[in-house]
Amino acid sequence: MPRRPWSLPADAPYPPGWEPFLAAIKAEMFDDTPRLVFADWLQENGDEDRAEFIRLQCRRHPLPFDDPAARELDSRIEALLKANMARWLSGFPSWFRQEHAGSFTRGFVTHCAPSGARFLKDGAAITRLTPIDALNLRRVTAGALRAPALAEVGGLFLAIVDSARVEALAGHPNLGALRYLFLSNGIRNDLSYRQTVHLGRAAVRALVANPSLGGLQQFELNGTKHGDAVTFGIAAGAFARLEGLALYHSNLSPDGLKALVTSAAAPSLSDLCLAGNHFSDAGVRHLVESRALRRLECLNFVGCGLTAESARLLADWPGLRTVRWLELSENGLSEADADLIRGSPHTVALTYLGVGR
Repeated sequence: MPRRPWSLPADAPYPPGWEPFLAAIKAEMFDDTPRLVFADWLQENGDEDRAEFIRLQCRRHPLPFDDPAARELDSRIEALLKANMARWLSGFPSWFRQEHAGSFTRGFVTHCAPSGARFLKDGAAITRLTPIDALNLRRVTAGALRAPALAEVGGLFLAIVDSARVEALAGHPNLGALRYLFLSNGIRNDLSYRQTVHLGRAAVRALVANPSLGGLQQFELNGTKHGDAVTFGIAAGAFARLEGLALYHSNLSPDGLKALVTSAAAPSLSDLCLAGNHFSDAGVRHLVESRALRRLECLNFVGCGLTAESARLLADWPGLRTVRWLELSENGLSEADADLIRGSPHTVALTYLGVGR
C-alpha cells in the first residue's frame, strides 16, 4: 500500500485523524495493545519514525537496564528521539517542551509535574495530545483539582493536601480515567508519620464517595487517621477494579479492616499495605475469615500490634497460598512464629517473610 504523505498540523504532532487512537490509549493506560495499534496506523499514514519509536519503547519498557537487548534498543530509540523530538513535542506549551524533552515512556510523554496554576492553564492542551498516567501536582490549588483536564489523567499524585483541596477533588464530576491515586498530608515511612497539614474525616468521606472513582486500581492515602472512613467508603461504593490499597498510619480499626476484606472490592485486591495501623490480632482474624480474598500477593502489616496468635492464624489460612511477600516486622514476633508460617502447607508462593524486631 502506498504511504500517504502528510504535513505537520500546527497544533498536533500526529497525522490528521489521530484522536480516536489517543482516546483508546487513555482508556487502557497500562496496556500496550492500543499503542501498538496506533503505531500501525502511524506507519500506514506516513509517520514511520513515530511508529517504530512506539514499538521499540514498548519492547524496551519491561527490560532491566543491564539487559543486552535493552542497550541495543536504547541506541535506536535515542537516534529516533534526537531526529524527531521537536516535531513530537509540537503543540505542547513551551514550558512542557523544555521540561519533558526526551522523557518518553512507551512512546509518549506520560509523566508530568507542573504547578497547580500551570495545569489549570495548560492541562487541557497537554492531555489532549498525550496520555498522562502520572500527574504529580506541585503547589496544588483547589482550582487545579476542579480542572476538566483531570478527566483525562490516569494517575494523580498529591504529596501534601488539606481538607479544602481534597474537597475540591471530591467534587470533580469526572475522574473516571483515574487508575492510580496517591494522597498524603505529611511525611511517612513504615514506622512513623509526621502530619504537616490538616485533612479532615468529612473530606476523606466525600472523596471516597465520589462515584466516578470506581475505576481506581491503586489507592494510597497516608497518615490521615481516617482509615475507617476509607474502607467503609470503599465497601459502600463500586471499586470492583481495586488491586492495591495503602493506608499507612491511618488508625484503621479491626472493624474497618473487616469492612474492606468482605467488600465487593476484596476479590480484586492483590496488594494491601497497612503499616502502622494497630488493628491487632482481631484484624488478622477478620482477614483470614473472609471468603472474598482470592488474589492477595503482598501484605504489609508492619507495626500493627500483632502477636503469636496472628502468626498462627496466618499459618492456618488457605488464602496464604497466593501470598508472595509478607511483611510482619515491628510486631514482636519471634523466629518460632516465622517458622510456623514458613512451615505452613499454604506457603506455596511465599518468597519473602519479614518478622524482625
